Amino acid sequence: MYENRPNTDMEKSAAPFFRITVPPTHFVPRKIQIFPQHHLKNTHKTHKIDIRIAHCDMGDETLCFIPATSHNRKGEWIMNFLVETSARHVHVTQEDLETLFGKGYELTKKKDLSQPGQFACNEKVTIVGPKKEMSASILGPVRPETQIELSLTDARSIGVTAPVRESGDIAGSGACKLVGPAGEVELKEGVIAAKRHIHATPEDAEKLGVKDKDVVSVKVDTDGRSLVFGDVIVRVSPKYALAMHIDTDESNAAGCAGTVYGEIVK
Repeated sequence: MYENRPNTDMEKSAAPFFRITVPPTHFVPRKIQIFPQHHLKNTHKTHKIDIRIAHCDMGDETLCFIPATSHNRKGEWIMNFLVETSARHVHVTQEDLETLFGKGYELTKKKDLSQPGQFACNEKVTIVGPKKEMSASILGPVRPETQIELSLTDARSIGVTAPVRESGDIAGSGACKLVGPAGEVELKEGVIAAKRHIHATPEDAEKLGVKDKDVVSVKVDTDGRSLVFGDVIVRVSPKYALAMHIDTDESNAAGCAGTVYGEIVK
């Protein structure tokens, strides 16, 4: 059952929040993810809503998010997409995970993230730099290379130089030490400030008029701190879900709070 619930954070984009109620008598696998597009019939002349179920958990009800809305501007449909704030976090290899937490250790899921297959973990590590240290959560699953993503403010506060890079581009990046309950890992490289980016499926990229590796500008309308982010890299893959990711410095600069949408500007 779809239930329309007003949400003041989303009034500007005319994107109501929808609640999906799952009757307890229905069998639903405990953790399922559904990523095909689900369109809500909408005949409004100035706005369109693109509904997709992102997460579904066993229980009386679960919530879906709205990754995209569209509005008509002078006869042209402009697509808006969700802008998510990514706090500092760590990706680890299986080898480093076992050094930090013990032989044979496996990550435990805390919650799913918007990108298919990605999840926040219960595990945390301490990031140690020349000046000080700070705690950060691990994101799963494990990766081929250990990578630490910090805001530039975080990096400066612990005394580490973090170049602005795309995820996975860690050659010659910042060094630090990771400390876990079972051991430590000295990293000669791996600390970056993630380049702001948009995840998009090929279908979404076509709607947005972009292609993989395009660099675009994105306007974010917020209360009193609206701005345009330049140098936004577009990443296209059928494995993605539509969303833009910015770090905490960028989010604070734009005054992002609650549900925030952006649009590509020429």
